[in-house]
Amino acid sequence: MGVNEEADLSAGLDLALKRHPDTSTVYIINDRTPTGLRVIRRLREIIPRYAARVHIVFLDDLAVQDLLSTLRTMKRSDLVIYTFFPRQSQPLLGI
Repeated sequence: MGVNEEADLSAGLDLALKRHPDTSTVYIINDRTPTGLRVIRRLREIIPRYAARVHIVFLDDLAVQDLLSTLRTMKRSDLVIYTFFPRQSQPLLGI
């Protein structure tokens, strides 16, 4: 028995952009675990579909403080999609 880690990334991104139509940048938080690398590969397949609409930035393989620094620069028109980031040394607080 196992856990299905497949997600419909395209449907999730479509829904997020429908709910937030003024989005200019989408930040994707991800890690470099085997599952995280599969997610990145899948996202790279679907991203061309969104290229004319939003700028997509991958935030992967970052130290927590670097991630927080980047997220603090977000504009109101930006979105964050949190996929995987289990190897953190501290909680993601203070954004």
